[in-house]
Amino acid sequence: MIGLHLEPDQPLIHRQRQLGADGPLAYPDPIAILEEVEAAKRVFKQGGFSAVDVTHKPIETSADEIIRLITRQLQE
Repeated sequence: MIGLHLEPDQPLIHRQRQLGADGPLAYPDPIAILEEVEAAKRVFKQGGFSAVDVTHKPIETSADEIIRLITRQLQE
């Protein structure tokens, strides 16, 4: 299993776009998003999962990192 990590500002931006100007304010709560990101990090760590930071990266770059991780894990 490989976790995907985003810096908290990215989910906030995406959620704000999804809501538009008239959406409820609770959904894109920066503190709640930070807590979600930190919870995900704990799950990755507790599960012994590798994680790839996909913040500000093209999908091709993230995919390359994931392929390298999987290849390395299969060779161990």
